[in-house]
Amino acid sequence: MKEKKGKTLDQQLRKELKLPLPKKVKPSINSRLKGHQYERDTANFYKEVYPNLATQIRRGQQSREGDDAPDVIVPGKGWWIECGRRNHGCWMYDKWKQAKLAKKPEDRPVLHLKVDRGDDLVMISRAHWDILLRRLMSPV
Repeated sequence: MKEKKGKTLDQQLRKELKLPLPKKVKPSINSRLKGHQYERDTANFYKEVYPNLATQIRRGQQSREGDDAPDVIVPGKGWWIECGRRNHGCWMYDKWKQAKLAKKPEDRPVLHLKVDRGDDLVMISRAHWDILLRRLMSPV
């Protein structure tokens, strides 16, 4: 399905299936806090993986005006890490598009996604996966 300008994939699917569109509601404080906690949990994951960078790994500062920052900053790795936590819907493509548009040219987008009571997922591009797979498969 080709994404139409101004419409999310979730909105397009709901229209095609003749499902009602959800009401536009400002996220509740609890959902915002859940999102912030997921960003902290993701930052802590990277601190465990890279203990030598633990003091530099942090959540990015989000701002409505000015420069954008990734949700989690891991210096020197070339990643633009975005986190998303929702209870339903087909929102990951919108998050992917956000990461691709906001990242620096030399960075690769990495999405950490979680649906409530579901698995933690990581989404990367096929090109990024090829690079990682080749590194894993190369003889030492």
